[in-house]
Amino acid sequence: MVRRWNEEKTKRRKSAAVVCTILCAAVAAAVCRKEWAKPALRDKLGEFPPISSRRLGQTKKEGFYLTWDDLRITCLQKIFEIKGDTLTQDSNTQQYIKSMPAAANEAMLILATAGRYIRKCTTLDFGSTDAPKADFSMGGWNGYDLKRLAPDFYSLEEIYHGGADGYGLYQDYRTEGAGVLLLPEGAGGTFRIWYNAYPPKVTKETPGNTVIELHPEEASMVALYMAGQLYKDDDISIAQIYMNEFMTWLEELKQSGRTADSRNNGNGGGFYSKSGWW
Repeated sequence: MVRRWNEEKTKRRKSAAVVCTILCAAVAAAVCRKEWAKPALRDKLGEFPPISSRRLGQTKKEGFYLTWDDLRITCLQKIFEIKGDTLTQDSNTQQYIKSMPAAANEAMLILATAGRYIRKCTTLDFGSTDAPKADFSMGGWNGYDLKRLAPDFYSLEEIYHGGADGYGLYQDYRTEGAGVLLLPEGAGGTFRIWYNAYPPKVTKETPGNTVIELHPEEASMVALYMAGQLYKDDDISIAQIYMNEFMTWLEELKQSGRTADSRNNGNGGGFYSKSGWW
């Protein structure tokens, strides 16, 4: 009986301590906000950006996007070769740095084709003086090799058409093979062809300030893959942890990335008639 009473008393004391801690933290936060609101203090210390405005890799010049040096530095940090945030090239790091382009290109290909697509646009303007010529004509259709029009072409997303009758989603087309677009003979106006692209490759000559052409949430995963691949011979257990994290993130990216793309792509909620009658 006495033991139970002591245990309950101890629990009440712990609960009271937690409540006091929360109240003290709230009061301290309120005081800080009040003091920070004073112009003299702001002028002395400078503006402090809110937490929501600070993100990984954000700089005044590049915003949310990471550079090639950012990835190399993060990779070296993950494999315990550097402790700071400066790219150090010495006898210990050179062997890893030389292998980084291949690992990075593997990661970017996986992310851009199995994660979230890199959406780009190329144009066919039949009203210009240098109107593109068809690669072939057959059966009332003109064929255009999309890999010629866009060398980084991966897959077709959608087509919009503008002309004398307005501008909107275009559906009177066909596709052939792995990247041939068929348009009706005599088609005029301007076609904006939205497609999913392969990422540009990095090499040993790529400048360190080159911005990685991936969505920010994808680019932040590249260094994780690089570390997992490069650290296999040093510590396979840590390398496997990195690769498991990468694959887990990739599965999450498939859902969140495709959802974001679908929300960004639409007709403003209006009704669209395929037949053109309404």
